[in-house]
Amino acid sequence: MEQDSASLLRAEPLVHYNDIPETETVGMQYFKKLSDGQFPTVPPYLSRQSIKTAAQAAVTVNVYSKSASSRYGK
Repeated sequence: MEQDSASLLRAEPLVHYNDIPETETVGMQYFKKLSDGQFPTVPPYLSRQSIKTAAQAAVTVNVYSKSASSRYGK
């Protein structure tokens, strides 16, 4: 669980219900910080698109979204 918690630091985690006793998470610093909401999160969803401009080459852009469905993803 500690490795999963560390990997979620770059995502937007949501703990619906935490019924794990603190005695079991005492050595899990990342899980504790995630469950307490101490880490700022970054949206995990990314969409890459090429936008044609008046210039000769297309410009590649990265669009970050807070959810999997985005108006920019189409």
